[in-house]
Amino acid sequence: MHGWMKSGDLTYFRLSTDDFSGEIKAYVGEGLSVEDPLDTVGCRAVIQVPQLESLLAWICRNGFEHHVAMNHSATAEVLQEAFSQYLGVSCYRHQ
Repeated sequence: MHGWMKSGDLTYFRLSTDDFSGEIKAYVGEGLSVEDPLDTVGCRAVIQVPQLESLLAWICRNGFEHHVAMNHSATAEVLQEAFSQYLGVSCYRHQ
């Protein structure tokens, strides 16, 4: 099955467990889905993320996986607040 993510604003989010510390941690940010060609299978999207190289370096330094959940919204600030303030999960917001 093939699928394209429509173009537009998006929020990405990753929730993970740290097997060494036993903690739940997360990161969130916003970007833009664009209609660039991509020759691959499955559901796919080409996205633009501000300061992507710094985000990828942060992901590697902090032991995160790079796969994320995405949706068409601008909700990074709300997600970070909800996870950090109300659920007690360390949540980095990439800007």
